[in-house]
Amino acid sequence: MHVPLLLLTLASVASQPRHCPVSAATALPELIGTWQIEMTGGLDRPNPTSASATATIVTSLDGCVLREQVVGRDDSAPYEALVLWAVNGPDDGIQRVFVHSQHGRIGLYQGPRRGDTIVLRQLDTRPEGVSVENRVEIRDSDHFEILSQISTNDGASWTALSRWRYERSK
Repeated sequence: MHVPLLLLTLASVASQPRHCPVSAATALPELIGTWQIEMTGGLDRPNPTSASATATIVTSLDGCVLREQVVGRDDSAPYEALVLWAVNGPDDGIQRVFVHSQHGRIGLYQGPRRGDTIVLRQLDTRPEGVSVENRVEIRDSDHFEILSQISTNDGASWTALSRWRYERSK
């Protein structure tokens, strides 16, 4: 007698949509769309490099995650990157997972959003005192940028590594 009730209850629970505590689509609505990117790398070297790319940022997993696909070319080779943006439910911290075709190493970044600024620190096993940070600045609904920088002295000073400037495609 209890088995049909249990099956009905399980079927009801299984058919209900599951939602993340805070969706990336809600926390980062400005990022969704198609973008042209001006990428400048090697800011820590005498001759920085530049390249252009296109990024498409879409919702995934019922809005819980934003998935960004970057396709471009620099002076030497094609370039692709895959980026996942999400929100850590317990503290509303923004998370960014980043990997690209010319490096292959996956980076996981996390940090708070304060207004139009998100400071994401890399979470990994870097040597003590070394930090990598991605500073996201949302300028307006059609522009944002990401500055990547490194500190070798526990954040007392920072050296810029790269800057990506996004402009929404019309």
